[in-house]
Amino acid sequence: MFKFCDASFTTVNIHPDGSVASCLCSGWHKYNHTKMGNLNRNTLKEIFANQQFNEFRGSILDQSFKFCRKDECAKMWSLDELESLDNIQRPILPTKMNIQIEKNCNLKCGSCRNSLIWSKEVSPQVEKILNTLIEDYQDFDLPVWFQCDGLGDVFASSAYQNFFKSDRLPKCFQFNITSNGNLITKNLDILEKIKSQIFSVCTSFDSANADTYKEVRGGKYSLIVDGVKAMIDMGISRVNTSFVVQKKNYLEVLDHYYWCKENGINYGGFSKIDRWHHMGNEWWQENQIDNNPTVDYNFLINALNIIKKDNQQFGLCGGLENLIATKSTSTVD
Repeated sequence: MFKFCDASFTTVNIHPDGSVASCLCSGWHKYNHTKMGNLNRNTLKEIFANQQFNEFRGSILDQSFKFCRKDECAKMWSLDELESLDNIQRPILPTKMNIQIEKNCNLKCGSCRNSLIWSKEVSPQVEKILNTLIEDYQDFDLPVWFQCDGLGDVFASSAYQNFFKSDRLPKCFQFNITSNGNLITKNLDILEKIKSQIFSVCTSFDSANADTYKEVRGGKYSLIVDGVKAMIDMGISRVNTSFVVQKKNYLEVLDHYYWCKENGINYGGFSKIDRWHHMGNEWWQENQIDNNPTVDYNFLINALNIIKKDNQQFGLCGGLENLIATKSTSTVD
Protein backbone atom coordinates (compact mmCIF):
# COMPACT_ATOMS: atom_id res chain seq x y z
CA MET A 1 0.00 0.00 0.00
CA PHE A 2 1.10 3.56 -0.76
CA LYS A 3 0.60 6.60 1.45
CA PHE A 4 -1.05 9.42 -0.47
CA CYS A 5 -2.09 13.05 -0.15
CA ASP A 6 -3.81 14.72 -3.10
CA ALA A 7 -3.08 18.33 -2.02
CA SER A 8 -0.25 19.05 -4.47
CA PHE A 9 -2.40 17.63 -7.29
CA THR A 10 -5.55 19.60 -6.45
CA THR A 11 -4.95 22.45 -4.03
CA VAL A 12 -3.41 25.94 -3.89
CA ASN A 13 -3.06 28.68 -1.30
CA ILE A 14 -3.09 32.24 -2.74
CA HIS A 15 -1.52 35.13 -0.82
CA PRO A 16 -2.06 38.95 -0.93
CA ASP A 17 0.96 39.58 -3.17
CA GLY A 18 -0.35 37.07 -5.71
CA SER A 19 2.05 34.29 -4.70
CA VAL A 20 0.76 30.74 -4.94
CA ALA A 21 1.63 27.78 -2.68
CA SER A 22 0.55 24.16 -2.72
CA CYS A 23 -1.91 22.78 -0.15
CA LEU A 24 -4.26 24.81 2.02
CA CYS A 25 -1.41 26.41 3.99
CA SER A 26 2.15 27.27 2.94
CA GLY A 27 3.25 26.82 6.57
CA TRP A 28 2.87 23.07 6.12
CA HIS A 29 5.91 22.97 3.82
CA LYS A 30 9.68 22.78 4.19
CA TYR A 31 12.47 24.33 2.16
CA ASN A 32 11.68 26.52 -0.86
CA HIS A 33 8.26 25.11 -1.65
CA THR A 34 6.24 27.70 0.26
CA LYS A 35 5.88 29.78 -2.92
CA MET A 36 5.43 28.09 -6.29
CA GLY A 37 4.78 31.14 -8.48
CA ASN A 38 2.98 34.47 -8.66
CA LEU A 39 -0.24 35.47 -10.41
CA ASN A 40 1.27 38.83 -11.29
CA ARG A 41 3.73 37.06 -13.59
CA ASN A 42 2.03 33.83 -14.68
CA THR A 43 -1.46 32.40 -15.05
CA LEU A 44 -2.73 29.98 -12.44
CA LYS A 45 -2.74 27.25 -15.07
CA GLU A 46 0.96 27.87 -15.82
CA ILE A 47 1.91 27.92 -12.13
CA PHE A 48 -0.02 24.73 -11.42
CA ALA A 49 2.00 22.89 -14.09
CA ASN A 50 5.45 24.33 -13.31
CA GLN A 51 8.63 22.57 -12.12
CA GLN A 52 8.18 23.32 -8.41
CA PHE A 53 4.68 21.84 -8.34
CA ASN A 54 5.91 18.76 -10.16
CA GLU A 55 8.81 18.39 -7.69
CA PHE A 56 6.35 18.56 -4.82
CA ARG A 57 4.14 15.95 -6.45
CA GLY A 58 7.21 13.80 -6.99
CA SER A 59 7.85 13.75 -3.23
CA ILE A 60 4.40 12.21 -2.78
CA LEU A 61 4.86 9.67 -5.55
CA ASP A 62 8.31 8.57 -4.31
CA GLN A 63 6.86 8.34 -0.75
CA SER A 64 9.54 10.62 0.76
CA PHE A 65 7.10 13.45 1.68
CA LYS A 66 10.30 15.49 2.06
CA PHE A 67 8.59 18.86 1.65
CA CYS A 68 5.88 18.17 4.26
CA ARG A 69 5.85 19.19 7.94
CA LYS A 70 4.27 16.61 10.22
CA ASP A 71 4.35 19.09 13.12
CA GLU A 72 1.99 21.42 11.23
CA CYS A 73 -0.06 19.46 8.68
CA ALA A 74 -2.97 17.45 10.09
CA LYS A 75 -3.21 15.31 6.95
CA MET A 76 0.24 13.83 7.63
CA TRP A 77 -1.28 12.08 10.64
CA SER A 78 -3.97 10.34 8.59
CA LEU A 79 -2.73 9.84 5.05
CA ASP A 80 -4.88 7.90 2.59
CA GLU A 81 -3.68 4.46 1.54
CA LEU A 82 -3.80 3.40 -2.11
CA GLU A 83 -2.85 0.17 -3.83
CA SER A 84 -1.40 2.08 -6.78
CA LEU A 85 -0.27 5.62 -7.63
CA ASP A 86 -0.46 5.06 -11.38
CA ASN A 87 -3.75 6.81 -12.13
CA ILE A 88 -3.75 9.94 -9.97
CA GLN A 89 -6.16 12.58 -11.28
CA ARG A 90 -4.41 15.78 -12.42
CA PRO A 91 -6.81 18.64 -13.23
CA ILE A 92 -5.36 21.52 -15.27
CA LEU A 93 -6.54 24.01 -12.64
CA PRO A 94 -6.81 23.60 -8.87
CA THR A 95 -10.08 22.15 -7.64
CA LYS A 96 -9.41 23.37 -4.09
CA MET A 97 -8.28 26.91 -3.29
CA ASN A 98 -7.54 28.67 -0.03
CA ILE A 99 -7.71 32.39 -0.82
CA GLN A 100 -5.96 34.55 1.81
CA ILE A 101 -5.65 37.92 0.11
CA GLU A 102 -7.81 40.46 1.99
CA LYS A 103 -6.30 42.18 5.03
CA ASN A 104 -9.42 44.24 5.78
CA CYS A 105 -11.15 43.13 8.96
CA ASN A 106 -13.48 44.76 11.47
CA LEU A 107 -11.58 43.21 14.41
CA LYS A 108 -7.95 43.23 15.57
CA CYS A 109 -7.44 39.89 17.30
CA GLY A 110 -4.09 39.61 19.08
CA SER A 111 -3.40 36.24 17.46
CA CYS A 112 -3.68 37.82 14.02
CA ARG A 113 -2.62 41.50 14.21
CA ASN A 114 -1.86 44.34 16.59
CA SER A 115 -3.74 47.15 14.84
CA LEU A 116 -7.07 47.65 13.07
CA ILE A 117 -6.88 47.30 9.27
CA TRP A 118 -10.23 48.23 7.79
CA SER A 119 -11.05 50.41 4.81
CA LYS A 120 -14.28 50.63 2.83
CA GLU A 121 -12.25 51.33 -0.32
CA VAL A 122 -11.86 48.46 -2.79
CA SER A 123 -8.34 47.00 -2.66
CA PRO A 124 -7.00 47.01 -6.27
CA GLN A 125 -4.82 43.93 -5.63
CA VAL A 126 -7.64 41.92 -4.07
CA GLU A 127 -9.97 42.94 -6.89
CA LYS A 128 -7.35 41.96 -9.49
CA ILE A 129 -6.86 38.47 -8.04
CA LEU A 130 -10.60 37.82 -7.67
CA ASN A 131 -11.31 39.03 -11.21
CA THR A 132 -8.49 36.82 -12.51
CA LEU A 133 -10.10 33.81 -10.87
CA ILE A 134 -13.49 34.72 -12.34
CA GLU A 135 -11.96 34.67 -15.82
CA ASP A 136 -9.80 31.55 -15.28
CA TYR A 137 -12.76 29.48 -14.09
CA GLN A 138 -15.51 30.87 -16.30
CA ASP A 139 -15.83 27.65 -18.32
CA PHE A 140 -14.26 25.17 -15.90
CA ASP A 141 -16.39 22.02 -15.66
CA LEU A 142 -15.24 20.56 -12.32
CA PRO A 143 -16.49 21.64 -8.88
CA VAL A 144 -14.02 24.01 -7.20
CA TRP A 145 -13.84 24.24 -3.40
CA PHE A 146 -13.17 27.95 -2.83
CA GLN A 147 -12.10 28.79 0.73
CA CYS A 148 -11.91 32.50 1.57
CA ASP A 149 -10.63 34.61 3.37
CA GLY A 150 -8.57 33.55 6.36
CA LEU A 151 -6.40 36.66 6.33
CA GLY A 152 -9.16 39.23 6.92
CA ASP A 153 -12.94 39.04 6.72
CA VAL A 154 -14.94 38.78 3.50
CA PHE A 155 -17.82 40.79 4.97
CA ALA A 156 -15.45 43.67 5.81
CA SER A 157 -14.18 43.71 2.22
CA SER A 158 -15.69 45.86 -0.53
CA ALA A 159 -13.76 43.80 -3.09
CA TYR A 160 -15.32 40.55 -1.89
CA GLN A 161 -18.79 42.08 -1.75
CA ASN A 162 -18.44 43.08 -5.43
CA PHE A 163 -17.10 39.61 -6.22
CA PHE A 164 -20.03 37.79 -4.62
CA LYS A 165 -22.53 40.13 -6.29
CA SER A 166 -21.00 39.66 -9.77
CA ASP A 167 -23.25 38.23 -12.47
CA ARG A 168 -20.20 36.39 -13.85
CA LEU A 169 -19.42 34.46 -10.69
CA PRO A 170 -18.37 31.00 -11.97
CA LYS A 171 -20.96 28.34 -11.23
CA CYS A 172 -18.20 25.84 -10.43
CA PHE A 173 -17.21 27.70 -7.24
CA GLN A 174 -18.37 26.11 -4.01
CA PHE A 175 -17.62 28.62 -1.27
CA ASN A 176 -16.17 27.81 2.11
CA ILE A 177 -16.35 31.24 3.74
CA THR A 178 -14.25 32.10 6.78
CA SER A 179 -15.53 34.94 8.95
CA ASN A 180 -15.23 36.30 12.48
CA GLY A 181 -19.03 36.33 12.40
CA ASN A 182 -19.62 39.85 13.69
CA LEU A 183 -20.89 41.13 10.31
CA ILE A 184 -22.90 38.10 9.21
CA THR A 185 -26.33 39.42 10.20
CA LYS A 186 -25.61 42.60 8.19
CA ASN A 187 -24.79 40.59 5.06
CA LEU A 188 -27.53 37.98 4.91
CA ASP A 189 -28.46 39.30 1.45
CA ILE A 190 -25.09 38.18 0.07
CA LEU A 191 -25.41 34.79 1.71
CA GLU A 192 -28.90 34.41 0.28
CA LYS A 193 -27.64 35.23 -3.25
CA ILE A 194 -24.84 32.65 -3.20
CA LYS A 195 -26.55 30.15 -0.90
CA SER A 196 -26.75 27.47 -3.60
CA GLN A 197 -22.95 27.71 -4.03
CA ILE A 198 -22.06 27.68 -0.34
CA PHE A 199 -20.19 24.58 0.74
CA SER A 200 -19.77 25.89 4.28
CA VAL A 201 -19.34 28.98 6.43
CA CYS A 202 -16.76 28.79 9.20
CA THR A 203 -16.98 31.27 12.07
CA SER A 204 -14.02 31.90 14.38
CA PHE A 205 -15.02 31.56 18.03
CA ASP A 206 -11.76 31.07 20.00
CA SER A 207 -13.84 31.21 23.19
CA ALA A 208 -16.96 29.90 24.90
CA ASN A 209 -18.26 33.06 26.58
CA ALA A 210 -18.58 36.81 26.08
CA ASP A 211 -15.73 37.85 28.40
CA THR A 212 -13.09 35.61 26.84
CA TYR A 213 -14.31 36.48 23.34
CA LYS A 214 -13.89 40.19 24.05
CA GLU A 215 -10.39 39.63 25.43
CA VAL A 216 -9.20 37.29 22.69
CA ARG A 217 -10.98 38.68 19.61
CA GLY A 218 -12.23 42.12 20.66
CA GLY A 219 -15.76 41.66 19.33
CA LYS A 220 -19.20 40.79 20.66
CA TYR A 221 -19.91 37.13 21.37
CA SER A 222 -23.65 37.69 20.94
CA LEU A 223 -23.12 38.83 17.34
CA ILE A 224 -21.33 35.65 16.32
CA VAL A 225 -23.94 33.49 18.06
CA ASP A 226 -26.75 35.42 16.31
CA GLY A 227 -24.95 35.08 12.98
CA VAL A 228 -24.53 31.33 13.35
CA LYS A 229 -28.19 30.86 14.27
CA ALA A 230 -29.32 33.07 11.35
CA MET A 231 -27.34 30.97 8.86
CA ILE A 232 -28.75 27.73 10.24
CA ASP A 233 -32.27 29.20 10.06
CA MET A 234 -31.78 30.24 6.41
CA GLY A 235 -30.88 26.67 5.47
CA ILE A 236 -27.10 26.75 5.18
CA SER A 237 -26.38 23.12 6.03
CA ARG A 238 -22.68 23.35 6.82
CA VAL A 239 -22.17 25.98 9.49
CA ASN A 240 -18.75 25.30 11.00
CA THR A 241 -16.65 26.83 13.77
CA SER A 242 -12.94 27.26 14.43
CA PHE A 243 -11.10 27.56 17.73
CA VAL A 244 -7.46 28.68 17.88
CA VAL A 245 -6.13 27.31 21.17
CA GLN A 246 -3.94 29.62 23.27
CA LYS A 247 -3.26 30.30 26.94
CA LYS A 248 -6.21 32.71 27.29
CA ASN A 249 -8.81 30.21 26.11
CA TYR A 250 -7.54 26.62 26.41
CA LEU A 251 -9.71 25.97 29.47
CA GLU A 252 -12.78 26.55 27.27
CA VAL A 253 -12.11 24.03 24.49
CA LEU A 254 -14.55 21.50 25.95
CA ASP A 255 -17.18 24.18 26.63
CA HIS A 256 -17.04 25.18 22.97
CA TYR A 257 -17.11 21.53 21.89
CA TYR A 258 -20.32 20.91 23.86
CA TRP A 259 -21.85 24.20 22.64
CA CYS A 260 -21.30 23.09 19.05
CA LYS A 261 -22.99 19.75 19.67
CA GLU A 262 -25.98 21.44 21.30
CA ASN A 263 -26.47 24.09 18.61
CA GLY A 264 -26.39 22.13 15.36
CA ILE A 265 -22.85 22.98 14.26
CA ASN A 266 -21.80 20.85 11.30
CA TYR A 267 -18.07 20.72 12.07
CA GLY A 268 -15.69 22.22 14.62
CA GLY A 269 -11.97 22.64 13.95
CA PHE A 270 -9.41 23.20 16.69
CA SER A 271 -5.91 24.49 15.94
CA LYS A 272 -2.84 25.51 17.91
CA ILE A 273 -1.83 29.16 17.94
CA ASP A 274 1.20 29.80 15.72
CA ARG A 275 3.67 32.63 16.03
CA TRP A 276 3.21 35.39 13.49
CA HIS A 277 5.68 38.16 12.76
CA HIS A 278 3.79 40.82 14.74
CA MET A 279 3.92 38.88 18.02
CA GLY A 280 6.52 40.18 20.48
CA ASN A 281 8.51 37.80 22.69
CA GLU A 282 6.61 38.70 25.86
CA TRP A 283 3.18 38.30 24.24
CA TRP A 284 4.19 35.01 22.65
CA GLN A 285 5.67 33.50 25.82
CA GLU A 286 2.50 34.40 27.71
CA ASN A 287 0.05 33.01 25.14
CA GLN A 288 1.73 30.04 23.43
CA ILE A 289 0.81 26.55 24.60
CA ASP A 290 3.75 24.36 23.55
CA ASN A 291 6.02 24.97 26.52
CA ASN A 292 4.11 27.23 28.85
CA PRO A 293 4.54 26.50 32.58
CA THR A 294 1.17 28.10 33.35
CA VAL A 295 -0.76 25.65 31.12
CA ASP A 296 -2.44 22.66 32.80
CA TYR A 297 -1.39 20.02 30.27
CA ASN A 298 -3.26 17.26 32.09
CA PHE A 299 -6.52 19.10 31.43
CA LEU A 300 -5.59 20.21 27.91
CA ILE A 301 -4.41 16.83 26.60
CA ASN A 302 -7.38 15.02 28.12
CA ALA A 303 -9.77 17.61 26.63
CA LEU A 304 -8.16 17.31 23.20
CA ASN A 305 -8.40 13.52 23.35
CA ILE A 306 -12.14 13.77 24.06
CA ILE A 307 -12.56 16.01 21.02
CA LYS A 308 -10.29 13.80 18.91
CA LYS A 309 -12.51 10.77 19.51
CA ASP A 310 -15.42 12.63 17.91
CA ASN A 311 -13.52 12.80 14.61
CA GLN A 312 -16.57 12.74 12.33
CA GLN A 313 -17.71 16.16 13.53
CA PHE A 314 -14.53 17.68 14.98
CA GLY A 315 -10.88 17.88 14.01
CA LEU A 316 -7.48 18.86 15.40
CA CYS A 317 -4.67 20.51 13.46
CA GLY A 318 -1.27 18.87 13.10
CA GLY A 319 0.12 21.11 15.82
CA LEU A 320 -2.41 19.86 18.38
CA GLU A 321 -1.91 16.26 17.26
CA ASN A 322 1.81 16.77 17.81
CA LEU A 323 1.13 18.32 21.23
CA ILE A 324 -0.86 15.23 22.24
CA ALA A 325 1.91 12.95 21.01
CA THR A 326 4.64 14.79 22.92
CA LYS A 327 2.79 15.70 26.12
CA SER A 328 0.14 12.99 26.40
CA THR A 329 -0.85 12.00 29.91
CA SER A 330 -4.08 10.01 29.88
CA THR A 331 -7.37 9.81 28.05
CA VAL A 332 -10.68 10.78 29.64
CA ASP A 333 -13.60 8.68 28.46
